[in-house]
Amino acid sequence: MTAKTIDKVQKLHAMVPRLVKDPILESDINKSFNRVLAIYLRLFQEKE
Repeated sequence: MTAKTIDKVQKLHAMVPRLVKDPILESDINKSFNRVLAIYLRLFQEKE
């Protein structure tokens, strides 16, 4: 897990509103991305 991986996930997360037009689906996707980012950040910090 590197900062580069976290950056890629954040960039993909930023694209969600442009790719998904259903607000319920977008909300679920955002929750999932936020959960994944929190896990990545925690793992990245533990690794340092």
